[in-house]
Amino acid sequence: MNKIYKFIFLLIFSILFVSNIIAKEADGYVITNQGDTIKGKITLPVDLIFFKSSFNTFHPYFEVYFKSYDKSFHHYNADEIIEYGYFYKGNKFRFISKEHRNVFSQNITKYFYLQITTGYINIFKYKSEVDSENPNTDNIQYVDYYILDVNNNLINIKTIDSNETVVDFLVRITHADKAILTKAAEGYSYKDIIEIANKYNEVVSRE
Repeated sequence: MNKIYKFIFLLIFSILFVSNIIAKEADGYVITNQGDTIKGKITLPVDLIFFKSSFNTFHPYFEVYFKSYDKSFHHYNADEIIEYGYFYKGNKFRFISKEHRNVFSQNITKYFYLQITTGYINIFKYKSEVDSENPNTDNIQYVDYYILDVNNNLINIKTIDSNETVVDFLVRITHADKAILTKAAEGYSYKDIIEIANKYNEVVSRE
C-alpha cells in the first residue's frame, strides 16, 4: 500500500511540476500587422527553460502564445503579427516575421526569426526541426543565420560567394564601412560572422 501512495504522490508532483514549467510566462509584447504594440505575457517554450534543443511544446519560430494584460489569450502565427518579444533572465528575445522561400519547392511562407545581433549589422537565426524516421533518435534540427540587408530583406549567410571575403559579403549586404569592418574582422573567419558583427556594432555605436 505504501508503494501505491508513493507512486500517486510522485505522479501528482510530476504533473504539477511539469504543468508549472509549461505554463511559465515572461513579460513581453506583440506588434500587430496594423502596427499596434500590445504588452502582456509570452508563454515560454519548454526547451528554453530546460535549455534543451528539442521543440517539445511548440515551435517559437512558427507561433507564439500571448496573454494581454486584460487577460485575453491569443495564439499568433507569423502571418498575423510583425514581431514579438519578451524578457527572460535578464535577456531580451526579439522575433520578427519575415517571408521564407523554400529552396526546393519555391513556396513562400512566413516564419519568425530570432535576432542575434543588434545595431548596424543585424543577424537573425531560424531553427527548424524535422521528425526523425528512427523512433530511437532525436529529431533532426537545422539552424540558419540571416543578415538584414539595406532593403530590409533577410539574406542567408550561406549565399556568400566563394570568391568573397566575409568583409566583402557584409559590405555588399549591409553597406557597412569597409575600413571599420576590416579592422573588426581581424583574426576572425567566416564562421565568426556573429562576433565580427558584434565588434562592428560596438565600434560604430561609440562614434
